[in-house]
Amino acid sequence: MSPKRKTDGKVGARLIEARRACGYSQAWLAKRIGVTVGTIQAYEHGRARISSDRLKELAQVLRCEPADLLK
Repeated sequence: MSPKRKTDGKVGARLIEARRACGYSQAWLAKRIGVTVGTIQAYEHGRARISSDRLKELAQVLRCEPADLLK
């Protein structure tokens, strides 16, 4: 696995943790930020890279800092 893909996977795992900590479903989060459930699944499983703008949006909805998702 490439280093970039590993990083995407780690960010995805933190996204899952943050979403679950807020009690949100993938469907709710997808609707809130205007993407499909499949996109949220791709983010969470490291199959899609999250842009910096989208990361900020996700962090705001999940009531955390973008850096919390990148740690």
